[in-house]
Parts: sequence; C-alpha cells; structure tokens
Amino acid sequence: MRFKCFLSEDEISSKSYIIVLQPERNKYLKWELPSPQATADLIKSENIKLPVKSYTIFKLNCASAIRESHNFITDTREVIKTTIAIWNCAEENIKEKYNQLNMNLRDLESPAHSELPEVTPEVVAQDCKINLVSPSTKFY
Repeated sequence: MRFKCFLSEDEISSKSYIIVLQPERNKYLKWELPSPQATADLIKSENIKLPVKSYTIFKLNCASAIRESHNFITDTREVIKTTIAIWNCAEENIKEKYNQLNMNLRDLESPAHSELPEVTPEVVAQDCKINLVSPSTKFY
C-alpha cells in the first residue's frame, strides 16, 4: 500500500492535523496533533516508560486513528506495519512537529514542571521558618 501523509495547520484555531491519504482505495485518516499534556496522559495510560521516541508518539496517535477509522486498512493485524509505512512516507514537517512535541513532553515531565515544588534547604527553611544550625553548634 502507498500512502501520502501531510500536515494541515488551521491558523484560526492554531491546531495541527495529520492527514494520511490512501489513493488506491480512496480512503483517508485525519487526527489532531495532541498537546504535550494529552500525550503524557496517553503514555501513562499505555504504561510506556519515559523517555520515548518521537516515532512512538506518532505510532500511538496513528494506530488509534486507524482503529477508529472505517476500513482504512482491511486487515487489523497490519496496524503496526501500516504505521511504519506512514511514518516513512511522512513529510519532514510532520516529523519535526512530533520531535517538538517530544521535547515539550520532556519539559513537561521535568521536575521544574511537577505539581510539587522541588524541595531545597532554602525552601524548607523559608516555609517552616526554622533556623538552620551548623553541626558544630553546641546547646547548653
């Protein structure tokens, strides 16, 4: 099977879509490029360990679109082979978008963006209003 895969960007909504054409069968797929948070949630729900490759994110999105489609492929056992073929024929700007999504995902997963603040002695001292005493200080 041959595919044509390209990026469509909606300037009004600032959303990006991946469109895959299968000219021989008059079929197509379309999915929205997800946000970093949606991608992080998807990766967690699939129990995939971080860091991931950009292709892994693409594969999850593409496989989901294939499964939700109406007969984009006739043999559902061929989903992984199909996602590889689509990735291999994808325009460079799609791969760049997924690389950027992957970098944004890594930034999102870094400690600086976690829900809890990073604990440092200064933060603890400030929040608890305690005086840090050096180990050589003696109490009488």
